[in-house]
Amino acid sequence: MPASIKVILARSPFEIIINEATQVRTKVELKLWNKGDTVPTLPTYIMSEGIASVTQTETNYNISPFILEYIDKYALKYTSNNVTTAGNKEWCIGEYKTYYSTDGTTYTLLSTISFVGVNGYTTVEEGMNYDITDPFPYLLLANPNLKVYWSDTIPYYNFICKNIDDVYIAKWYNKSNDLLKSQTFYTGQNDFFNYAIPLVYESSVYVAIINENNEQIYKVETVEVCEPTYPVQAMWFVNKYGGWNQFTFFKASYNSIDIKNSDYALMQKNVNYDARRGQTKPFNINGNGSIKVNTGFIAEEYFEWIQDIMLSDTILLTNSEIPVTIKTTSMQKKTYLKDKNINYTLEFDFANKLINNIV
Repeated sequence: MPASIKVILARSPFEIIINEATQVRTKVELKLWNKGDTVPTLPTYIMSEGIASVTQTETNYNISPFILEYIDKYALKYTSNNVTTAGNKEWCIGEYKTYYSTDGTTYTLLSTISFVGVNGYTTVEEGMNYDITDPFPYLLLANPNLKVYWSDTIPYYNFICKNIDDVYIAKWYNKSNDLLKSQTFYTGQNDFFNYAIPLVYESSVYVAIINENNEQIYKVETVEVCEPTYPVQAMWFVNKYGGWNQFTFFKASYNSIDIKNSDYALMQKNVNYDARRGQTKPFNINGNGSIKVNTGFIAEEYFEWIQDIMLSDTILLTNSEIPVTIKTTSMQKKTYLKDKNINYTLEFDFANKLINNIV
């Protein structure tokens, strides 16, 4: 099997550790760029550090904050029912070189590592520098084991790969297991690629990703839901893997607004005042909209997505047009045993003010 690609989930620290026995100083040269940009000839960042003492020689460099500066994943721009490349600013490509010096002047190269940076995170239990792709040369930036329920808006998943010998094909099947469409989207190039894969094509109920050996490496099932009573709320969010995820809230939703202002006492122009002017007037009036949504009855394993939404820093509502921020800060995980029918209620604030005050 080809060597795995390195994907750094940059919302969590990624520590570069150098600890050569005779080192007195170390250095890291970091290059970062976006797909489509010219690969920099000089390092984007250079970090250097001396050892603390002759008995404490280890040096550490956290490169995650630098990676996040090259990721601007804020709007979903996929509309095609074909596999397309993801936005170049939604992820980044990088390379770091590690060096050590025994005299503080001359450096010896230790390693050169290429990687992809995404806006995802790891857990404490997964440990430091968790290698999410090991041992594979590809990664679906989502959990393929959860069935995707959708309505009107086609869901997409991101897929990252790099290997000159690989071929990847997306195939969509209907409920009779008839092949509806096949698209070869990667044919082995020595560069990183991030693809947006539509999970639905016409009447398909699942999409499979196949490699050059005709082996199925991923399968994602989908279900189209026709909600007859309530307007559905399709939500897009950046999940823990740094990819787009769609979650559709099928049941009742409630919109509200919250208005804030500052009241000031008015000075009347003369003693013969006009009572219609009033003695107080509101200034700096503005407000925020908010929405409360319900999932409808779902399986208990979908709490993974509820947690992802609550931890996401990028959430879009209503066909990916409206940015929102999570207002709900606490949620009890429900189970079949204790709760029988599982419904979650979440509340969001719209990220834009009601009155445009951008200057």
